[in-house]
Amino acid sequence: MEGMVTHASFPKIVAKSLGSDFFTVLDIGCSGGLDSGWRNFEGALRAFGFDPSLAEVQRLNEKEENRNVKFVAGFVGVPSDCPGAELVESGNYWDRSPWNRLSVCKTLKIRSTAMKAATDKEKLRLNLWDQTQLADPKKPIIIPEFVETNAIDDIDFIKIDVDGADLLILRSMQPILESKKVIGVGIEVNFFGSDQPNVNTFHNVDRTMRQAGFELFDLSLRRYSMAALPCPYIYDFPAQSRSGRPFQGDALYLRDLAAPEYATSSLRSPKKLLKLSALFSLFGQPDSAAEILLEYRDQLNSLIGIDEGLSELLRQAAPKKHAGGYAKYIQDFETDSPWFYRQAEGGR
Repeated sequence: MEGMVTHASFPKIVAKSLGSDFFTVLDIGCSGGLDSGWRNFEGALRAFGFDPSLAEVQRLNEKEENRNVKFVAGFVGVPSDCPGAELVESGNYWDRSPWNRLSVCKTLKIRSTAMKAATDKEKLRLNLWDQTQLADPKKPIIIPEFVETNAIDDIDFIKIDVDGADLLILRSMQPILESKKVIGVGIEVNFFGSDQPNVNTFHNVDRTMRQAGFELFDLSLRRYSMAALPCPYIYDFPAQSRSGRPFQGDALYLRDLAAPEYATSSLRSPKKLLKLSALFSLFGQPDSAAEILLEYRDQLNSLIGIDEGLSELLRQAAPKKHAGGYAKYIQDFETDSPWFYRQAEGGR
């Protein structure tokens, strides 16, 4: 999941304030393991990862030290009555995809013979998970059913990255987004496609999330060049290019609980609010985290030192200008200090 701050101090402070409560993550498409940023919640972290690669799930479970983090082997599917469920049978989740014309596709074809002898580890590094030993696709995991079976009554964040059925899986979980008090969703999105309502495109994901009461807070962009004039790759393996058309990215959706529209929301419990502020910090948005602390100061005061939290968020937002503390920082802003302008002397 792009955009995550690997080492963030504020989420660690929040984790210590949760008492016996978990910070719960569902990671759908967990090859490579949980994003390291989630470990900032260690001590309060509970996570369930899902992936069809049998060897990868076994590896992840064997190395995991947190007994509240489990990895499950299996394809995540959707109920038969989910809109667009028929696409699962065909495996064709896209319209107007340029994939076969991209340089990355051509490179993978050039390497295809050599990759047959590669280890599962190498195939997973290259995102060739479908060439490893996989779980039975005829026995899919339906997330709402898994959640109920395992008595998971509260979920904080859901990540979806399955290279295909992302939109359909997201739709299948709409009932639990509210009932399990989900406050954040990260999902891989495609910037190509048609206007058909069931294809996996950014605009269909965005519509679904806004209908569920979420707002878009971040969006990354990965460019892929055409094979007609290949551009250098960013990594030491074929993936996105340094230039090219916008092809994919990661979208971050969070509840905007400081907005007036949420004045009567049942999600505004003190610990949920605190978790939301931690998510903002974790994804590099300490300004929105600070807004939560200020808006709900009275409710959160018993859980966390608000001034301490604001100071920590200031250190994240402006590491070169925090000596005077949060109050002085705001005073400088309200007097239109030159520091806030990049071109001004004394700026960042």
